[in-house]
Amino acid sequence: EMIITKYNNKSSWQKIDCRGKILWNFEDHKSGEKQTLFCYGSLYLDDKDKWINLQNLSIQNANDKNYMLYWENSKGKIYSDTMLLRYDYIDDKPQVNYISLKGNVIIVGNPFSKKHLNKAEDNRYAIADQAEYIREDEKLYLLSEVDKVYYYDPLKKIQISASAIEISWQEDGKEI
Repeated sequence: EMIITKYNNKSSWQKIDCRGKILWNFEDHKSGEKQTLFCYGSLYLDDKDKWINLQNLSIQNANDKNYMLYWENSKGKIYSDTMLLRYDYIDDKPQVNYISLKGNVIIVGNPFSKKHLNKAEDNRYAIADQAEYIREDEKLYLLSEVDKVYYYDPLKKIQISASAIEISWQEDGKEI
């Protein structure tokens, strides 16, 4: 099921409401990098307020990664039960500037990095109940409601367990 509301009969959309198996392939406007959103559930896009909400409704297969909601690019993959993306238009192209993840959050590799490290070479991962990514700050916030947050980076030999973790990829304006 898909409902699309268009802007004044133009070719772009104002709202999209989808339910079922959703696969959306798109490109980052700056890098041209291919990205994928996948969900067995619902997707609601509101272009007027510039946000996309995805929710995984596959309760039976909640822990099976083949059925989990995910966002993927060439540098990593994010799984969660729900995902809220906020975006702005830059040069008439959408750019995600905020991501909120809730429930069974798993981050593999580093999909937020500007450096290109192939995800096959990148064994970093994080597990949390919630996560927030703020593009302007270039920071990822990992939070736990019950258990601990886990972060593992074998490249830098870092292994952390805590109730909350803040990860920054900038140090003196340079990516680390």
